[in-house]
Amino acid sequence: MLIEIFFRVMLSKACVSWVQAKMRLNVKQGIHPDYHDITVVMTDGSSFKTKSTWGNPGDTMRLDIDSKSHPAWTGVRQFVDSGGRLAKFKGKYQNFGIRTS
Repeated sequence: MLIEIFFRVMLSKACVSWVQAKMRLNVKQGIHPDYHDITVVMTDGSSFKTKSTWGNPGDTMRLDIDSKSHPAWTGVRQFVDSGGRLAKFKGKYQNFGIRTS
């Protein structure tokens, strides 16, 4: 019984590695974006390295919203005004008699 399981596992691993090798041979060259290391900086200042097609090798991606600040993960509602959208809205509708406090 154990020998049969051993051979099944070994054969499945061999098949998977053969399929992966075959797929690597069939990939077209020169059409895929560069995949390189970048640094991601979270909203709290912590950072980590990852691989990405974004930017250039060694670039730093700074996040405005992440899992440490988004209400879906924190459960705390907070408003982030990017680009003065709130001020633009208040200016546009200030004469409608709506209180904006």
